[in-house]
Amino acid sequence: MTPLRSALQAAAVTSTVPAEYAKHIQKVLFTQKQLQDRIAELGAEISKDYKGESILVVGLLKGAFLAVADVARSLSVPNMVDFMVASSYGDGTESTGVIKLKKDLDIDPSGRCPDSPRRLSPSTG
Repeated sequence: MTPLRSALQAAAVTSTVPAEYAKHIQKVLFTQKQLQDRIAELGAEISKDYKGESILVVGLLKGAFLAVADVARSLSVPNMVDFMVASSYGDGTESTGVIKLKKDLDIDPSGRCPDSPRRLSPSTG
């Protein structure tokens, strides 16, 4: 990407972002349109792979909630959404290297993971 194009994309994005946040944006990695297009592609691919099934969409809070919502909305198959919370920071600002599960799924995923190369199963998960 050329510096001019990058600057134009940054300007377009920062024009819709409050000034106190926009001043910290140095580079735009993906435009809103690129993200929307990719979400639509993922939704179509997942819907095709799981046609005729009801699926459980799982996200890791807190960072994934908007992306998970966008993907779930793009699906044409019945779906439910649930979240997990994990941390490796404890009370500090540096990772301890040990991941602690702070919130597990509320929806039981049992029986929702048929064995196939593209799907998670208890033996490969």
